[in-house]
This record gives sequence, C-alpha cells and structure tokens, in this order.
Amino acid sequence: MSIEALAEAADLSARMVIGIEHGKRNPSLLTVLALAQGLGVTPGRLLESATPRREPGT
Repeated sequence: MSIEALAEAADLSARMVIGIEHGKRNPSLLTVLALAQGLGVTPGRLLESATPRREPGT
C-alpha cells in the first residue's frame, strides 16, 4: 500500500504518515486507531513490533 493510499484510507495527511514512518512524529492513540483501520488490522498488530520483548527470567 502506498503512503498516499494509507493516508487516504486513514483520513490522515501523507505528511503525517511519512513522519510516523520515519520516527519523526509520535502518533496519538486516535491516529494509531485510524492507521489500523486504514490498514485493516487491529491496533495491537501495529504496536507488536514497537513493544520491547523481555527475555524470560528478567
């Protein structure tokens, strides 16, 4: 999916999506929800890779 298509599907600006993708912007919860809806996934799916994984026993 292109940035433009995602921005349109999530009702966000392409500039916002680019900023988030490059780590220059921190999305609000509402923005995360909009992105998830635009991508057709759960918000948790977007946050899976952002959540640090703890090693067992730590």
